[in-house]
Formats: sequence, C-alpha cells, structure tokens
Amino acid sequence: MSERLLAMDEIDALAGGTASTMSEAAAFAEIERRALTLQHRLESANAELYQFIRTEIIGGHMQTILRWLDDLNPEAQNALPRPGLGFDARDDFMASLFQHSDPGDVSSLGSREMIAYQPTPVRHVLHLLKTVTLSDDDLFVDLGSGMGHVPLMMSMLAGVRSLGIEIEPAYVANAERCARTLQLENASFVAADARDADFSVGTIFYLYSPFTGSILKQVLRRLREQSLKRPIKVCSLGPCTCDLAKERWLKTSGPLDPNRITVFESQ
Repeated sequence: MSERLLAMDEIDALAGGTASTMSEAAAFAEIERRALTLQHRLESANAELYQFIRTEIIGGHMQTILRWLDDLNPEAQNALPRPGLGFDARDDFMASLFQHSDPGDVSSLGSREMIAYQPTPVRHVLHLLKTVTLSDDDLFVDLGSGMGHVPLMMSMLAGVRSLGIEIEPAYVANAERCARTLQLENASFVAADARDADFSVGTIFYLYSPFTGSILKQVLRRLREQSLKRPIKVCSLGPCTCDLAKERWLKTSGPLDPNRITVFESQ
C-alpha cells in the first residue's frame, strides 16, 4: 500500500512536467499516457481495497484495519510516535477509507480565537488508544472534532462511545455520513459551540488546540465544573497543552509534550 501511494504521488508530479521541443513533447505525451494508465489501475486497486476494509469494519473485524495500519507504520521500532503535527501514509489511508466529501467554503471561523481545522495525525490517535484506559462506561468527547477522524477511530478501534462537538455544520455532516457508512452506531456528532455544548456525560475529553484565549478559558472552566461532579480525563495535542498544564485542577503522570498527546486527570 505504501508503495502504491508513493507511486501515485510520483505520477502526479510527472503529469505536471513540461517539454521544450516538439520531439520532447511527443515523448513526454507518451510517457504521460502510460503514467495515467498506471495511475488509473492503482486507483482502482486502492478503491477495491478500501471497500473491502469498509466491509470488514461493518462486520466488526477490526483486526484487518489494524494490520494495514501496522504495515504502513514507518516508525514501528519506536515506542513513542514521532513528535510533531506532520502526516504520513497512515493519514492518507484513513482519509481514503473515510471518503469525506468536500465541505465547501468553511473559511469563516467566527472568531480569531478559533483555529482552522486540521485532523489529528493518525499516529497520535493510535498512541492515545494505547495510553488511555477505556471502559464501556466511558464517553470520549472531541471538542472541535472537525470531520470526526478521532471519534470515528476511537469508536472503530476501541469500541468506546464517542461524541464529536464541532461548530461547523458541514464538518459534522461529513462525520455523520461516515459513521452511517461504516455503521459505527457508538459514534455521534453534534453541531455546537464548545462553550455551550452538553458536557454532562463525558468522561474523557480531547482538544487538538481548537481555540485559544477567552474561548479556551471558558471551555476549561466548564470542564473543571464537570470534574467536581466526577473524575474526568482531558487529553491535548498542540499549543493548548501548555495552557492545560497551568490548570491546578489537572495533573499528568506522564511527560508534558505539546508535540504528542498529553493525558491529564482531574484532581
């Protein structure tokens, strides 16, 4: 799979080339024709594979997708995921599996304190699954869930109930469509502002630095109110990790690293 993805990238780069003479143009046109034929074959093979894996997910056979994710892992020898927010072949794989449609123009965030959506790199989600102890009683809540990558993977690979809270309705529609296609009945999504959404049943909350400033302060204040009623965990990735570390009601037993997911517990 990784070789096919790399080959398709190289074909895309080749298709953008130019020739300076007529003879070069003729030769280049033939090469481009053959490259595009190969690209179509690779795309067809990938489409069949993705459909097979979707069928396996619907049938509850999650080991199939885990095997593919392991095969695509470029850092299998490392105990911790590579730090940072870059992507690898596993992200291309999951994006193709989810088949999200173009959400259209969602450039209006409504506030300068809201951060434009980027999906959490898959390697960090997989590490989170190994790090956090999950039970049937848990509800995983992604605050600023975008098109639902993290809740979908949590429900898919851990079987836990998950909820994505996202202010952009077009992203929510994409996530809901994917959950229906994969028949992930334990994954749900709501179009809402995290400052107003219902946190009353969440036990594990996740933030990929979706907002800053006063919005983040309001959300953290609401999370603290929930922690007074029951123990909760708050997981973070990116710059907001430093803000969470300043909250006296939160503690972490592991290393504090904005470039990897940090898990905090209420105290």
